[in-house]
Amino acid sequence: LVAVSESGTIHTSTNGITWTDRNTPGRWLGSVAGSGTNWVTVGIVGMVQSSPDGITWTVRSTGGGRGIYSLARNPSKIVAVGFQANGTTESPDGITWNYRWGGLGFNLDIFSMVWTGSLFVVVGDASVAYTSPDGVTWTQRNASFRRFLRSLVWTGTQLVAVGGIDTGLVYTSS
Repeated sequence: LVAVSESGTIHTSTNGITWTDRNTPGRWLGSVAGSGTNWVTVGIVGMVQSSPDGITWTVRSTGGGRGIYSLARNPSKIVAVGFQANGTTESPDGITWNYRWGGLGFNLDIFSMVWTGSLFVVVGDASVAYTSPDGVTWTQRNASFRRFLRSLVWTGTQLVAVGGIDTGLVYTSS
């Protein structure tokens, strides 16, 4: 198991009970995912790090220079989104990254992304939600969100999103 914190510390555990802190050059880390062969962390200052074992971490270049809030993986690649997400950053392995301009709304902050097994789904500020089957072509969805959303999870049957400004809103997909 690998978890990240805004301080830049990466936490690892073999059982979910006992955790070991791993210091890395990263800071403001926001998300972590496994690529199948590597663990990958992303940070608000645009930092991406990868590790084959969760212990030794290497900083990677994304080519996009934007802050990254969230990432998700499907069977063939990892897609990352974030600050003023005019596009996405993607990687087949967590090591080599490519910034892809376009597809998402201009200068929107995308805070969270998941892979549902058939779609990447993102939520963020300005009450936006987008879906994509491949992380390249995005479709804006009509959403009834009244505020920005901070986090999104896929339960296996339903999307659950939380956020809002001082409102504690919870949304579920139908």
